[in-house]
Amino acid sequence: MPKKKKGQNVKIFARVRNLMPWEPRKTSLQVCTGNKLRNKTVKHENEYKFTKVFGIDINNEEIYQTMVTPMINNVLKGFNAVLIAYGQTGSGKTFSMLGKPKLNIVGILPMTLAYLIKQKSVTKLEISAVEAFGHHVAKIELFDLYFPHNQTPTWGEKKGNTGQEMHKAIRKKVENMDEAYSLIRYAHAASHFAPTGKNPESSRGHVTFVAKVYQDAPDGSNNDLISFFLFLDCAGSEGETAFTPDFIASVDKTTLMARRLEAGCINTGLS
Repeated sequence: MPKKKKGQNVKIFARVRNLMPWEPRKTSLQVCTGNKLRNKTVKHENEYKFTKVFGIDINNEEIYQTMVTPMINNVLKGFNAVLIAYGQTGSGKTFSMLGKPKLNIVGILPMTLAYLIKQKSVTKLEISAVEAFGHHVAKIELFDLYFPHNQTPTWGEKKGNTGQEMHKAIRKKVENMDEAYSLIRYAHAASHFAPTGKNPESSRGHVTFVAKVYQDAPDGSNNDLISFFLFLDCAGSEGETAFTPDFIASVDKTTLMARRLEAGCINTGLS
């Protein structure tokens, strides 16, 4: 089998969402032919090429089939895969990854778990979830989202650890889709999210879901063939424009400072 050229294992996709009702109708973004996006402002014009650009008429199912199915096939062959959702605040990363249960919209993560559960070769499937969150870049804590204490809505009562090791995170066995949906909702509820001027449900930390896939070894031995599929839902990059006059007027000074400190940590983590 011929070797893949350097860089072929890394693919970068772009998704363009529709404007929300509260957003200005004017936008500087243009979708161009050849899987390119152009950002044109008064002062600058930049063009970026991607593996593929998904327009506003493309849903999560189509993205899953195009982007994620090849990754799942590699995971079932024993390779590891990483899927990273990266973008500015409110761009639809969590919507793409987890979906919107209230609107019956299924995300890429539950679609992947559903497919893996149905595979005869998969003998066991486990999931873990950890969030990186902090108000100061010198103290970013990792929160195990399946740790019961982190289900509290009071942020100060959540228990993080600057030395948390991912392989020691709580792993939950997934045997059917009801369990998969329940575990995803449970983890999401334990994460830090709050409204900002640009996003009514802004993720304030970077969340990683890890699916651990067990299969029988192809050589017939008693050893398991183990592979991992990581789903990283990054918190959105933010500038000062995220703190609109209406938002500033709606919160107290302590809350406003907390959102600004979180934004600093988020942006540092993304850089």
